[in-house]
Amino acid sequence: MTLQFSGMVEMVLSDPNWLTIPEVATKLGIHPVVAWSMIKHETFPAKQKIIGRSKKNVVHIRDIEAFNANFVTAGQLARSIGASQLTFAHKLMHVGVKPIAGPTIDGMMVYLFKRTDLQCVDLIALKSLNKFKAPPGRRHKGVKDGAPSGILLSEVTKLLGLENIQQTLMLIRKGILEKESSVGRNVRITKASLEGLTQSLADPALVPISQAVNIVETSETILYLQWVHTGALKVLDFVCWRFVHKDDLERVLELQKNYYTASQAGKFLNVHRSHVPNIERKGLIKALVLQGDRRLRLYLRKDVEALAVTQ
Repeated sequence: MTLQFSGMVEMVLSDPNWLTIPEVATKLGIHPVVAWSMIKHETFPAKQKIIGRSKKNVVHIRDIEAFNANFVTAGQLARSIGASQLTFAHKLMHVGVKPIAGPTIDGMMVYLFKRTDLQCVDLIALKSLNKFKAPPGRRHKGVKDGAPSGILLSEVTKLLGLENIQQTLMLIRKGILEKESSVGRNVRITKASLEGLTQSLADPALVPISQAVNIVETSETILYLQWVHTGALKVLDFVCWRFVHKDDLERVLELQKNYYTASQAGKFLNVHRSHVPNIERKGLIKALVLQGDRRLRLYLRKDVEALAVTQ
């Protein structure tokens, strides 16, 4: 008795010439959801290969480099000059630069432009343009006949890289995604709500919790106890993704740089942490109090270090 397997895709372990969707997104400076949309619309060729135990879409690095040399998204252009990503594509179209792909053209999630069409465009001047005409939305085929609009729930699940439809339904229940009004049996998501979520996930001012933990050099539990529950960090919860704002994270790093917690101060002074409030009550050191769902007392490093010298 033998087993024969057919139709298996080629095994790939760690070939640097083949990039997965997250690697493509990093290479192009776009969100992985956008990279997935580009692959779906055959913007660049992709193959399915088995990596580890999963079948994944991969793109050869030469195709990405060729694409990057000839094309650019409206979001990439906007970020390069600090402009709003929401309106920059419409501004480009207003001055006569036509995209080759996008939401109102072929359904791709972002507008794509040829770099050669942008050679004479003053991007800085375009940034300050306030009066412009937005193009009309794409008319779906079959609208006259009452055909449904929006994007199928299963398709949205794939676009967002989620594991199952239940996660997408949770996004709807939380009000992050919006269902299209329809009498049909299939659940459809409005394109506007999906684009809004995608833009939020790609916001460069937001830092994923997993990265924030590494930046602060602590565990997720301690991050929440010391900084989130005390109000220093606000978590933006998109159900399947959690972020903190870069400005809040920089404030926490500044606090870490200049202040000790009671435990750190106690260790520095060679006393138990519970003795530190007694030192504070004697007026030898002062506390900065963070107050949220819980309270955290912080002690200025230079005061603690000065007290250690006098002991």
